[in-house]
Amino acid sequence: MRHESAIVFRGMINWAGRGGAPAMAPGMYSVKMTVGSNTPVSYPFEVKPDPRSPATVAYLTEQTRFALQVRDRFTQANQGVIEIRNLKKDMTDRAPKMTANAAFGPLIRKFADSLSAVEVSIYQTKNQSGQDPLNYPIRLNDQMGGLMGFVMSGERRPPKQAYDVYNVLGPKLDVQMARMERIIAADLPKVNAALKAAGLAEIKRSKVEVGGSGPAAPAFVPMESDR
Repeated sequence: MRHESAIVFRGMINWAGRGGAPAMAPGMYSVKMTVGSNTPVSYPFEVKPDPRSPATVAYLTEQTRFALQVRDRFTQANQGVIEIRNLKKDMTDRAPKMTANAAFGPLIRKFADSLSAVEVSIYQTKNQSGQDPLNYPIRLNDQMGGLMGFVMSGERRPPKQAYDVYNVLGPKLDVQMARMERIIAADLPKVNAALKAAGLAEIKRSKVEVGGSGPAAPAFVPMESDR
């Protein structure tokens, strides 16, 4: 009885946020089953609140709504990392075929360096093991993931502090995503123009991780309160 989890990327090591799936709020839903070419069959069901919990339906509904809102921003941050890495990989793959163009190497290095500056603002790229977050500060995706986990904890309406943190992190993420868009808009057309002139396939933007049908589960380092 949960919604979709946040999108993550392979090898992601976070201290606070693992990208779990928000619970469904109490209410009426329907399940649909299709067998072969037969007409789909739907059946309604109700998710009821735990009678042992003092949380009201209104509180649980708001908890789910806000958790989904934070999940979507966590996904946005992670997809930003995925897109940046896809672009850098595509440029690296094409570089050996562009040696005749002396300007191509410096062009893609500048582009990749600019993208990397955004990437390290979103995700702590120095994390290589579960203990690395002890040594390196967490970044925006980890902070948003940590907020998501906090919002989903317990059965209650999120406290005011959760909204306050979201209102701090959201604009910071907006700044980095806008920065990424400006960099791509400025440099990707130049890269693609050089590739097209050389008869090579242009680079296309993608938020889908390269090298698999989906990301592996992220590594998660429990906070002291979880141990």
